[in-house]
Amino acid sequence: MNNFCNGCRKEEDQNIIRGSYFIEDSGAKIPKTVIDIKLSSKNFIVQRTNNVYDIYEKICPLGKGAYGSVYKVSRKNSGTRLIIRALKEISKESMNVNPENEEEIRNEIEILKNIDHPNIMKIFEFFEDDKNIYLINEFCGGGDIAHIHDKYGLFPEFFLKYIMFQVFLAIAFLHSNKVVHGDIKRENIAFVYEGKINEKEEYDELFNRIFNDKEIQYELSYSLGTDNLSENAKNLLKEISNFEMKILDFGSAKMKKKVKEKLSGVTGTIFYCSPEVVKDRYDFECDEWACGVMMYILLTGYPPFLGDNEEEVFQNILDKEINLNVPELKTVSDSCKDLINKLLNKDYKNRIKAEEALKHEFFKTGINVSNLLKGKFKENTEILKKFFINEN
Repeated sequence: MNNFCNGCRKEEDQNIIRGSYFIEDSGAKIPKTVIDIKLSSKNFIVQRTNNVYDIYEKICPLGKGAYGSVYKVSRKNSGTRLIIRALKEISKESMNVNPENEEEIRNEIEILKNIDHPNIMKIFEFFEDDKNIYLINEFCGGGDIAHIHDKYGLFPEFFLKYIMFQVFLAIAFLHSNKVVHGDIKRENIAFVYEGKINEKEEYDELFNRIFNDKEIQYELSYSLGTDNLSENAKNLLKEISNFEMKILDFGSAKMKKKVKEKLSGVTGTIFYCSPEVVKDRYDFECDEWACGVMMYILLTGYPPFLGDNEEEVFQNILDKEINLNVPELKTVSDSCKDLINKLLNKDYKNRIKAEEALKHEFFKTGINVSNLLKGKFKENTEILKKFFINEN
């Protein structure tokens, strides 16, 4: 379930201390860290004295899933600042019908509480009553990639480059912390705009310029730097640099306990499944494969491996070679196609890793994305600092 709404500006809550559970209500009985949280069928999440809707007010629905809904909410009594969040409301009745959902919620809470990265959605707090469990997550106001793709069409290469660099940063960070996301896809990557945009019409205007201005697309795709760009291209590039990508939905994520451990249980969405996931014995590299599939879809409009049914899709994933000679990729750069080819290597041992992908020529040709984003993240982790350096 996604937590986005077009035309809404995210407001950061400075009262949240990352990595710990910070409370404002003296009567709340809340553990301070995730280590203190005991998740079980009897005592699933933290107990509070407050009703969630005493603290948050619904603004509009954002999405609906198999066992709950997501709403855009505002925090009450927050003074002059408008604090916007995404409230994920999970039905206990639906979890009783499918006990596996409890494991998904456990994963989502534990993993999100233990990671802090600018390209990964944050969880702030959670509540429980007799009927539901409520997760209060970071609100992503720009829409997810699937929504933008379906509305505006194929992604210009320069915009895809900016998006994927941040996605690989997040995945490299997750993998360095022994976390496999397991469900990377268009629907699980969302935009947060850090500029002044706060109305749907403004988002529409910006995305129309990105997707429909062919002259700017050409400049930003083939220019060797920013010095010779037109003013229109420079202005658009500056606005684009305000987009921060967020990976969502950690319900399928898994934390590896041993280095040589292989994971099992088909994970992800059918068209994004890697060969090793199909074989039910996979590792971190399933996330890189899914990135390759997503890039292919955003550039062509369809998955690289199709079929009339699930069995045929899986068979094609195992047996067919990737076709990069389709008409939609005719004007796509060789470096972009090379990266996709390396991501969709059927041999996971030789598949390019997220950390390696960040150093790929694709991100160095045209507008150097690492230079564009350098300094954007103020308090970087080591995995981020590693890539925000001048490269020859």
